[in-house]
Amino acid sequence: MPKKLLASIVSFWVAGQAVGLEVLNDGTNKVSIGGYIALQTKTTEGRTKVNNDSARINFAFEHSLSETMTGFALVEWGYKANNEYSVNANMETKAADLFSNRLGYIGLKHSEYGSVAFGKQTSVYSDISDWTDQCAINGGGAVGVNNGITSDGGFSGTASRSDDAISYRIEFDSLQLGAQYQLRDSNYNEGENKVFVNGGARRNYGYQVAASYTLDMGLSFGATYSETSLEAKIQHAASSKGINANAFAGGIKYMMDDLYLAATCVQFKNYTTIHIGSLSNNGAVENFGLDNKSEGVELFGSYRLSQLLDGGISLQAGWNQLKVKDDNSSAGDTSSNAKIDKTMLGAVYTRGQLRLAFEYILNNSKSFEGIVNNVKTYKKGEDYCNLQARYYF
Repeated sequence: MPKKLLASIVSFWVAGQAVGLEVLNDGTNKVSIGGYIALQTKTTEGRTKVNNDSARINFAFEHSLSETMTGFALVEWGYKANNEYSVNANMETKAADLFSNRLGYIGLKHSEYGSVAFGKQTSVYSDISDWTDQCAINGGGAVGVNNGITSDGGFSGTASRSDDAISYRIEFDSLQLGAQYQLRDSNYNEGENKVFVNGGARRNYGYQVAASYTLDMGLSFGATYSETSLEAKIQHAASSKGINANAFAGGIKYMMDDLYLAATCVQFKNYTTIHIGSLSNNGAVENFGLDNKSEGVELFGSYRLSQLLDGGISLQAGWNQLKVKDDNSSAGDTSSNAKIDKTMLGAVYTRGQLRLAFEYILNNSKSFEGIVNNVKTYKKGEDYCNLQARYYF
């Protein structure tokens, strides 16, 4: 059990590295460099453009303190392999920041008693939500969402990366447990963000728990809960004393040989922004607030063609749907038809450190546009396809 636990924890804390270059290992200290260079194209209605694809670089460190105790740390930055530009009101062109902070944490791990980490890190919530966030290019848009108060989910702690977090993880044979606490954060205020009345929010605290169990046959069950206390007032809310954003998710997955199948679902409250407000025909604000209630489902499946090209080709399919149940409008009708609804069909070719992928997306999403003659109007999404190239360090 100790060896199994240690391997599990090590693989988790260096996740995202995929292929790493070990530059030092003297038996006591270990240093490795990981990440990847990546670009992708997006084609919609015959028009193709090149986009960045979350390129990143990370440095992982370990120091053996005893036969059973190891200290570790990891820092990771995202970078734009392709320059992005914006034009301001004075028609001046400005390049977007080249680097962005993704992860930065330190911790201790014990071969029997688990691991503790502190800093900006992969959330306990994502221990379950990542089961279906496996598509090569898209996916993770309904359960592992990044569209909360901040674009990477860090402020509320769900999705990929939690800010100011302390986490604990441990494994008992087939049972995996995790807990996380987020410390108080100063005001978050980002330019034209109109989610809150005063344009800002403060996190009082946040916490998460997760548990999963894996059977010998390769079938796993899991559940996670996340709650964040915010000092803010949603547009049109009755009280300004504070709100709670929470998420309750569950999942099931099956892994056997070349086959992988997974399903997750979630209920959100005061977290998503699928129904973003706009100006109605009379100039009044319909709703710039967070969705009061929303529900998400994700499905994913992949099959590796082990007999073809040395097993380098995998076929993938996924479905993401996130629907708003209550858009938090000031008026009486709080129902909404806004939703994310995407089906992904793709293929991946992997050869050493090189990965090439193709995905076609059937996009049945609907975005809220405004109110015309007291009727909420929506715009349907367009189908598109992506090509991706990644080279892992």
